[in-house]
Formats: sequence, C-alpha cells, structure tokens
Amino acid sequence: MSIELPGTVVDFLEVIGVNWPQVNENAVREFAGHVREFASNLQGTHSAAPSTISQMSAAYTGSSYEHPAQTPAHMSNSHMQEMIERCPVATTALDLAADVTVGMRTEAMILGCRTALGWWERRSRYSRTTFGPTPRHCSDTSKPSPGTPRTSWRRPGR
Repeated sequence: MSIELPGTVVDFLEVIGVNWPQVNENAVREFAGHVREFASNLQGTHSAAPSTISQMSAAYTGSSYEHPAQTPAHMSNSHMQEMIERCPVATTALDLAADVTVGMRTEAMILGCRTALGWWERRSRYSRTTFGPTPRHCSDTSKPSPGTPRTSWRRPGR
C-alpha cells in the first residue's frame, strides 16, 4: 500500500525540514516483478536456444551458416548466464529500496507530527499566558511566587 500525502502536507513537511521521499514504492515493487518475469523468460529462451539452433543446423549446411551458429552459442554461454544470475540480485535490491522508502515515509510522518505538536504546544502555551485567562497561581503579580529569587522579581509599574 502506497503512502501518499496531499501536496500541501508535503510542502509543510519540507518547510519544517522533514524529507519526504517522492518515490512510489508500489511502482518500485511492480518494476521488481517485471524484472523477475524478464529473468524467467530469459531463462526459458536461453534453455530453448540450443535445440532451436540444432534444428536449424539440420536444415542448413555450409560455411556461411556455421559461423553465425557458433556466435550465439558463445554469447549465450557468457553474457546471458550473467544476466540470468544478476536478475535476482536486482529484484532483491528493488524490493529493499521499496521497503526503505516506506520506512523513510513513516519516519517523515512521525517527525512531522512531533514537530507540529511541539509547535502547537508552544503556541498554545504562549496564547494561554498572554491572551488567555490568568491561571489562579499567577493572579497576584504584586508578590513573588514562593521560591522565586528576590533579584529577579520586580513589582509592576515601578
């Protein structure tokens, strides 16, 4: 399941310094499936190629055919086998990249929520002390609260 956020939320996360990866992890997993299918088809074609070439050699003879028949056999044994061996590594890497993307997006959402909640808490604390109703323990500003050092306390209007 792909985690998608609206553009305004992504912009907000970028403003507060949270990195939101712009990669669709479902598309990465789908591509890994295509690579697996390609590897399977390549393996099937590679295993069927010798019988097809031998059938062609039964029908055609001569020096003009022998050289083109040997070149695919040589290329097939070296390059195709390497591709077949490396496809599972590529699909594992793509699956891992999709999982890392999900982890990065989850981390970004957690960091974004923590940052937004911290901002909201600071804002609400500021609005309570500045514009909101005065708490009971702060109602008398002419006397210092218990435990306040004498040097930091000043009476209002003096």
